[in-house]
Amino acid sequence: MNEERHEEIMKAISNLSAQFAEMLREFRKRGEILHEADDATLSTNDLVDVLGVSKATLNRLRQRRLIPFRYISANQVVYPSVVILISVCTEQMNWR
Repeated sequence: MNEERHEEIMKAISNLSAQFAEMLREFRKRGEILHEADDATLSTNDLVDVLGVSKATLNRLRQRRLIPFRYISANQVVYPSVVILISVCTEQMNWR
């Protein structure tokens, strides 16, 4: 009886280990996707289309620091697409 119980426990541990390994692979896969998405940016024209606002409104949002952005040259601005998407979807971005 003791030996049977030991085998059951070892089998359960093996199953949990396999499930954990699968979960770890999935988390790594998702992390790689998110890491790739972190590098994705939107141009000013793209964001104007996505948000349905004018370039002047977008400029005011930048001036008020209501929208994340970075300059990639003296006159070219890009916006992190993941942050924008999350903000819009969760309605955290309110500019009106």
